[in-house]
Amino acid sequence: MGDILEVRSYDKASDIVTDFVEAIGFELNTPEQRVLERGEDAEIVMRALFNTRFSKHVLPAAFDRAVLPTLDGIPKLEEVITASFDYSETDLIIREQAALFDQYMDAFGFDPRAIAKSPPSEPEITALRNRLFDVLLEVTLDQAQRIRRLEQRINRLEVEKVEV
Repeated sequence: MGDILEVRSYDKASDIVTDFVEAIGFELNTPEQRVLERGEDAEIVMRALFNTRFSKHVLPAAFDRAVLPTLDGIPKLEEVITASFDYSETDLIIREQAALFDQYMDAFGFDPRAIAKSPPSEPEITALRNRLFDVLLEVTLDQAQRIRRLEQRINRLEVEKVEV
């Protein structure tokens, strides 16, 4: 293989990554102290709850496939509230669409611009979380019932298939 392959022994290297990076001529910025990379607390708790459903060791990929690979893509409620209750461009939109709003007024006798003058304020985060929790419980229980009914139908179909 000539000079395109270099065989190196890493048996005596104290830090294999540093040795490899130096061997390929790459510069790696490493922190002075080691840092433990870990997910956010909510993800750690979800993974722990998931793992308790199995009697043996569970690899992270099982959670990733069954639930989600990471919480990184899930927005925080505070961010959603800020974005959803941002009325900073409302006046501009109303000005740009004045003709359309005039048509609404003529056609329906209703002027939506009146509501825009006093937009709703951001909801209180704790009350919103509590209400979302109520909704999620209901959705989860409904889905659990629907899944159970589907499992029962599948089991009946499998029994009928075996009998035929």
